[in-house]
Amino acid sequence: MSSSRILCGILACLFLEGCTGCLAYGCVNGIRVTFTRPPVAPFKVELLVNGAALPSGGTVDCTIGGSCPTTVFFGGTPAENVSVRVTTASGVRTTEFPAVRYQSERPEDGCETCRYADLVAQVP
Repeated sequence: MSSSRILCGILACLFLEGCTGCLAYGCVNGIRVTFTRPPVAPFKVELLVNGAALPSGGTVDCTIGGSCPTTVFFGGTPAENVSVRVTTASGVRTTEFPAVRYQSERPEDGCETCRYADLVAQVP
């Protein structure tokens, strides 16, 4: 795998978009969240699994307007029953996903199969 492809994959994950595919350390499994409309900063996005907040890695807190992502990626083991809670100055909105459907993708580089889901969360 070329070093430029590895760098592109790492940069994609750092900017919370395009985090599926084979990187130097293998596939990145998880959930990619987009919104019904872009949230206005400041905002917070939380991934809840079976109604509970994740102990780490389950929150994206955006306090600076210009650098807030329009897509949020939560890496980790895929869960089937999740909720996405979006908090803005206008309020809190939780979108339930009781049966998440994951897609499997096997990158051409021969890495392991990745599992990811694309979800659309409501914004208050």
